[in-house]
Amino acid sequence: MTRILAAVDLSTDSLRVVDAAADYAKRLNAELTIIHVTGDIGESELPVVPPAPEVGIVAAAQPDRVEIAAEIREAHREVQSLGDRARATGITAEALLIQGSPTEKIAQQVEKLEPEFLVMAAHESSFLRDLLFGSVSEQLIGKVACPIMLLPVAKD
Repeated sequence: MTRILAAVDLSTDSLRVVDAAADYAKRLNAELTIIHVTGDIGESELPVVPPAPEVGIVAAAQPDRVEIAAEIREAHREVQSLGDRARATGITAEALLIQGSPTEKIAQQVEKLEPEFLVMAAHESSFLRDLLFGSVSEQLIGKVACPIMLLPVAKD
């Protein structure tokens, strides 16, 4: 069956991405997969506690596990809500929450699902950030084997 993949960041633009992807899925009689990729929670992202003079060591502070779990549950709820929104249009849709690098995980899902195309929001970003790292959509252009539909976002 034909599939469309929609990558969302859970910003207000995600509604527009899901609505557009669901519309195309309906027109093409395709299934829709919605994904949101959360960042890795690794040791490199843990805050560092300044050294205590009396101890003389630097220790990594442990993130509040309850807070992290609550954030993940909330992201999962939001992604599932987007899936419900798409299904309300009469299409078959699934919604996934994936942890890792957005560029890598989206590319993996494209390879796994082989969608007709990928739908994403085209966010504005800073010149310096784009110069150093590029946006997720720019990084995906050379990585995925399907067309990418970038939806411009409304300026606030």
